[in-house]
Amino acid sequence: MTLRLRRNSRSASLSRFASFSLIMMFGIAAVCTARAEVSEARGELISPNSIVANSVTGKIYAVDSKNGVVTVITAASDSVATIKVGDAPVSIAINGATNTVYVANEGSGTVTVIDGATDSPKATIQVGARPYSIATNAGTNKIYVSNTFSNQITIIDGATNATSKIKAGSADVIAADAKANKIYLLGYEGTNLTVLDGATNAMSKIQTGGHVWSLAIDEGAGKLYVTHVGNDSLQVIDIATGGSTSIKTGAFPCAVALNPATGKIYVVDNGSDNVTVIDSRKNTVIATLKVGVRPQALAIDAKADKIYVGNTHGSTVTVIDGKSNSVVETLAGGLHPYALAVDAGTGKVYAKDFGDPNATETSARLGLDLKPAK
Repeated sequence: MTLRLRRNSRSASLSRFASFSLIMMFGIAAVCTARAEVSEARGELISPNSIVANSVTGKIYAVDSKNGVVTVITAASDSVATIKVGDAPVSIAINGATNTVYVANEGSGTVTVIDGATDSPKATIQVGARPYSIATNAGTNKIYVSNTFSNQITIIDGATNATSKIKAGSADVIAADAKANKIYLLGYEGTNLTVLDGATNAMSKIQTGGHVWSLAIDEGAGKLYVTHVGNDSLQVIDIATGGSTSIKTGAFPCAVALNPATGKIYVVDNGSDNVTVIDSRKNTVIATLKVGVRPQALAIDAKADKIYVGNTHGSTVTVIDGKSNSVVETLAGGLHPYALAVDAGTGKVYAKDFGDPNATETSARLGLDLKPAK
């Protein structure tokens, strides 16, 4: 099965601006976000949440910014459909409790609301210029949206689609903690993590220092994990106390994910071409694994204990066995894979890639015979 996506020339550097094709491989997912900078070729915004999995329906949603649509893939059958949304969709968030999909449209300053059962749009919400990061709090049915180059956050009431706005500082990354009813806002150039109380909208700050890049939450343990590209480290923050511990990683740690089944943290080190494996219970490094060239994305299959790493410049996907902490296979991953999403039901991993920088059109193949190593 082939999905045709028209593309213009672009840079394949680590950036928030690019375009993609989509490739399916044989998944928790994380991806390097990147500083806002204009692509010389297109100036098209990209996001770590430009491809996501709906665990309720077993569907994958991926933005197609050029054509103003979201591609929907049913993992069990690999059937493909498209949904018309706003201009230049950039990121997606899903509320599993309501089976609703939210798409931030950077070009039109809107969020498209999609019914996850029928895959049909049911509302378009104005949220202001250049919406970028989006997250849902399933516990309160609220949706949080940031705007590029803005200190404003839009809060959407999922029950009514009514909006309110607060000034919370720059937020390039938003993560919602449904258990604690806290929203975490991370700005690349900021020196603090903003903690937003989901009940009162009261804000507090946790000091992080500058050049932070990505964020993961361990709701069960009450911890946050923040990567620092300035000093090549992972900051472990106790949510209750605000206290933190620093763990050394490889160069330019740009993505982080936790396997809750094993308690292991995986950090993608883009600058040193490796993955740092950390025991979250002891806050100690237990392995440093060499992967491909310029790794950028993570997907974790918790059931199979397999970790997939998208190597953007190497155009490969590295497969790590979580039990032995070893690299077991390297797969062809399309041209410059930069984002991964996992369907937990089938164990399939879907990768978005930048495509051929010299081509005007690329194809995204589904159903490739790429199976995880046994």
